Amino acid sequence: MLAKVALCLPAVNNKRVSHFRGAVRRAERLLVPAFLLYLAYQCVIPNNLLAIVEVEKSALKYIRENYERVSISSIRLAPGYSQFIHRLNAIGKPPNIQFLNKNIVEEVLNHICNLRVMDGAIERLAFVTFDKEAARHINEHYPFIPILLYENPLLQVGVVNEVQSENAASRQFASYQMMFIFRINLVRTILHENISFWSTQSDSIWRANLFDLGYDFKDGEFDIYFDTTGNDEVLFFININF
Repeated sequence: MLAKVALCLPAVNNKRVSHFRGAVRRAERLLVPAFLLYLAYQCVIPNNLLAIVEVEKSALKYIRENYERVSISSIRLAPGYSQFIHRLNAIGKPPNIQFLNKNIVEEVLNHICNLRVMDGAIERLAFVTFDKEAARHINEHYPFIPILLYENPLLQVGVVNEVQSENAASRQFASYQMMFIFRINLVRTILHENISFWSTQSDSIWRANLFDLGYDFKDGEFDIYFDTTGNDEVLFFININF
């Protein structure tokens, strides 16, 4: 049921009403050009957005021209590839393969110290590194750990917080994407060797031995094991078929 409501309004001054109506008409005349100006502003792409678009276009062009340089065949042609595969097979269980470069050697050494207290963890470790300096550091301390040296300038551009030009930003973005392509091709390469393996990160802090959880004891159930980001203590594993 609707109630009728009476509104009590004060007396209105006709002169004031006339002035008010005139102000409204002037505002209406200004409203249309103001709205058109707003639409025009929205259609103008800011300079920083244009720069981002140019960086992405340049990076994608670079990736299309160079993605074959991180192909499966390039990985198989890396020095010591056959020996690396032989040493992975010799581990007898799915190895734990991590990436390594000279900028994270100290972090990796600290991670290895963490694994040393876990039975059998360090014996499964293997590295794919992108420079000789990093390989040398690990070999000096742990010569029994298999290392594949894959020197490729496409993967050696570090990411910095500030860049001096669009070309530098494009180069870093392209290198970052090339790393993803390389990782996929590395996975395919090793799986083609009939080797199941773990792919973990050196900045992960193991609170327990992942190899004691029984996930890789059932032969053929999984092809590759990825660790996940987070601290919720819930483990997820992805079964990938190539």
